[in-house]
Amino acid sequence: MGAHLQVSFHELEHSATLDQAIRDKAAKLDAFHPRLQSLRVVVEKQSRHARQGNRFEVRIDVHVPGQDFAVSHADEDVMVALRDAFDAARRRLDEAASAAHPAKTAARRERGERNERDELV
Repeated sequence: MGAHLQVSFHELEHSATLDQAIRDKAAKLDAFHPRLQSLRVVVEKQSRHARQGNRFEVRIDVHVPGQDFAVSHADEDVMVALRDAFDAARRRLDEAASAAHPAKTAARRERGERNERDELV
């Protein structure tokens, strides 16, 4: 992975399985957007809610040249929160790439060409 990755766990024990899942998803995101410079992933166990069990929030801070943004998602299942947060980060990177090259994107779609980014829409 070319991007710098920082992983933090708050209010929960470090999990090798979860850490590896984060690293795998980060590597896929790096392959999807090669100009990705850094990712900071924070997995936090939120305090108990009266009507719900434990909730986990995954926050991803993304840095690409000329743009920084953060996405997060919370769920009772930490793996679902992780998946949804990385999906949101991928969508944001795709939107940024499309905005940077609108003519290329429109011409490609007009010709009927598709790629994996189109599948996300």
